[in-house]
Amino acid sequence: MNLKDKLILNSLKMLPKNQLSWGIGKLTSLSLPPKIMKKIILMFANRYKINLSEIEKPIEEYKTLNQFFTRKLKNGSRVIEKSDNSIISPSDGLISQFGEIKNGKLIQVKGIDYTLKSLLQDGKESIFEDGFYITIYLSPKDYHRVHSPLDGIIKEANYIKGRLFPVNKLSVENINELFSTNERINLYIESKNVGLFSVIFVGATNVGSISLSFDELKTNQLFQKGVSKKFNHPIKKGDELGVFNFGSTVILLFQKDSIKFSSIKRDLSIKMGESIGTLA
Repeated sequence: MNLKDKLILNSLKMLPKNQLSWGIGKLTSLSLPPKIMKKIILMFANRYKINLSEIEKPIEEYKTLNQFFTRKLKNGSRVIEKSDNSIISPSDGLISQFGEIKNGKLIQVKGIDYTLKSLLQDGKESIFEDGFYITIYLSPKDYHRVHSPLDGIIKEANYIKGRLFPVNKLSVENINELFSTNERINLYIESKNVGLFSVIFVGATNVGSISLSFDELKTNQLFQKGVSKKFNHPIKKGDELGVFNFGSTVILLFQKDSIKFSSIKRDLSIKMGESIGTLA
């Protein structure tokens, strides 16, 4: 690691990341005069090469930068793989890691592991022992709504308070247990085909909050504590589960012998709705 990267990492460790991210969330939710807001949105879209042809509404109708960032898409912009045995990507993003969970560990990056126990912190790690995981990184250019990879029933949501380190390449390669350190929501969904599986929303620096689409739970609020909530909420493959307010990471967990990965690979860019695997 060069000196510049060391300085960046040391600075990140000292910064009040949660408070900073909360403040940025408030700033991006400010409503400005339409002409000014349009210019800001266009600058943001150009900076991150966002495909404006697929956004749901004209730019003029977005009153804040956060409204644009959490935008919905036009009908047909994402195609849901409908075959009965398919498992779809819950989000746009880059597949950073995937594979088998061995000895209770997942790969963060080559040479750095983290544990199921520290990631979940709810006693459910044995359910996914010898199972499968896939990690998807969402950059600022991506569509930031997260959808269900399978039909099922949402049974539980666990909000775990944590830090808000960036989840970029520098942090992933140098901060141990990064995904177990950052703020997150663990969703558990019961499927008749694969049993219980998990969709984990991992927060990051400048993620103002994570919001669920079927409940009022919203993260990174001042004086907020961790919470566990029970549900019995039916969901269809492709239905919306939640929203990231700025980029972060989704981790999927599946039980042993429940799925097979399709022709995916590391560093593959993927769209929500595309197949990432099939039922075993």
